[in-house]
Amino acid sequence: MLRPNWSRFLSNTYSILDCFKRVTCGAISPKWWEAGCPLISTNLTTEYHVNNSAFPIRNLYLFEMATGSTIQNLRIRGASLDHKDFNDPDFLCGGIYVKGSSNTAANILNCEIFGFSQAGIWKNYDTDLLNIENCYIHKVKGRSKYGIGYGVWLMSEQSPIAQVVNITNTIFDDCKAAIDGQANIVNWNINNCTLSECFQSEDINTHNDNRFEMADCPCSGAQLPSYLNHWPYSYSTGAFYGKYWSSAITCMPDCQGSPFNSTPGQGFGNLTGGANLAYYTAPGNTDPLGANEIPIHDVGGSVTSIQNSIFHKKWKLGKNGNINLSYPNLDDVNRNGNSANHVNISNNTFATELFEKTEVLTTDPYNNSGYAKIANNYIEADIWANDDDHIKFDGNSFSYQPGTSVVSTAPQPHELALELKAGTTALPTSYSLSPLEGHKYIQYVDVNTAFNLEASLTNAGGSAESYYIIRPNPNKNISPIVNNVISNENYFFDSEERLNGTTITKSFTYNKPGLYGIDLMGFDAHYYGTTDKYNFRASSWQHIPVIVKGTQEQMLYFNIKDSYHIAVTNPTGVKKQAYLNKLLIWEEDIAEGGDGWELVEIDLTGLAANGTTNILDSIHTDGTENTLSFSIFL
Repeated sequence: MLRPNWSRFLSNTYSILDCFKRVTCGAISPKWWEAGCPLISTNLTTEYHVNNSAFPIRNLYLFEMATGSTIQNLRIRGASLDHKDFNDPDFLCGGIYVKGSSNTAANILNCEIFGFSQAGIWKNYDTDLLNIENCYIHKVKGRSKYGIGYGVWLMSEQSPIAQVVNITNTIFDDCKAAIDGQANIVNWNINNCTLSECFQSEDINTHNDNRFEMADCPCSGAQLPSYLNHWPYSYSTGAFYGKYWSSAITCMPDCQGSPFNSTPGQGFGNLTGGANLAYYTAPGNTDPLGANEIPIHDVGGSVTSIQNSIFHKKWKLGKNGNINLSYPNLDDVNRNGNSANHVNISNNTFATELFEKTEVLTTDPYNNSGYAKIANNYIEADIWANDDDHIKFDGNSFSYQPGTSVVSTAPQPHELALELKAGTTALPTSYSLSPLEGHKYIQYVDVNTAFNLEASLTNAGGSAESYYIIRPNPNKNISPIVNNVISNENYFFDSEERLNGTTITKSFTYNKPGLYGIDLMGFDAHYYGTTDKYNFRASSWQHIPVIVKGTQEQMLYFNIKDSYHIAVTNPTGVKKQAYLNKLLIWEEDIAEGGDGWELVEIDLTGLAANGTTNILDSIHTDGTENTLSFSIFL
């Protein structure tokens, strides 16, 4: 049964579209990347308070689907196209809510899901099998409160058998986290996905409630049995971490087979030592951990497999990382503990560098850095060296950037060759350095002058069907003009376009001067047959700056946005301000200028905000650096 006939736009009322068991909801064709794919758009937001049953999570969601059903071939757009801030923080929205205890699959196929603040897809705790395939999930971001901003959120429960989530050939972009969830009895299989460089926290993350403690001592004499390289643990209350060490470590002197509980310690603490040693001592802990022992902050889950995927975000040493997972539950059989449970992060491509384990210990005393972490500890650290049955990380490629080749076992991302042209001639260049790969300087064009973006997909092969996502980011007029603000929404989402072809040409004309950025991503949407199917291998975003010259000289243009939403007639006394070398040259009440991005024009030959000082008099002409700064005045 097919249900393709929903309204194209749903108003801001309590409204959930049901997709029941054994029903396929959506269109037969085309898919999200093809022209004519149906768009369902809504401005629905609903009040929600965390852990308050009066505000159930399902009320936020546009779709509610049952296991055994399929949603396919739809573009689903929510009410939050920008970062969710502190304006009405309790009013959120979500895309697809998946529920049901049947062991038949819920399938989300060939869909674009975007513009939601809580989550694009929410898997309820009772859903046993969820398949997400060939999707594009993006624009789900915010930090105004915890529990929001997830491309996919995965609830789970302690069921007799492990639940399974399969996420295949899906592009994730511009979320707080792409995939997040609990680490209960659920197998995560993430394969052939592309994760962009636009995430605010880890790309992939699992949580656990830390209620595991030391279990029965398995000592044989004074030695840990050779078949174990961790101290077994069990579920309890009040416990905080476990221990991990090699089989050569001597057991505690008082351990004669009776239960031994860990002493709860601080959440994180310094790790010191060299390549083969890691120490951890929690304040007040009567049993400090010794050499090669390490706190396991998160235990849970069954099998997590992340393979053949691309991670475009580059994390620095001492910062966060692309992946953060729990240590798999190996022991507690009441919660599906099984010695076969494991984490496998293999054959992936990372922009993040492969840091040496000694670098991490030296630079980051918490051992909490790198492309992947297990229980908040670097996956490459020596403390996992004897656990290759449960922690696997082979065939990965690191330090990727466009123009570099990856190891043969990892996916080679598609890349873009591009140029800005007027007719057949490349646009002239300024003397401002460009961040665009292969371009030293930023190109420029006169205002109201058409120019073309020419692009093609590389590393794609002869069978590739090249598709492109283009965000031209124009400035959109507003009325009335207030304080020289002539436009807003320079990140105007509705102007995103899709083009396909071996080489594409897209024409642009900007009618306001300033610095613009055209964003472009490319991917291959060729169908390779029943075995490989699709394999997007999307490129990184290419940000293409272009200067649009005005007819006036000595002008300053900038875009600015605040998060205060109120009518212009109600000033607050709180002001946005711009300074040139400590001279106030512009200010505006946060109630003015609209809710979006504002293009501001300042004539540098004019007067500063005080109405008496010439702005040009503040410019340093002796080689001293000139500084433009912005602030909020209370």
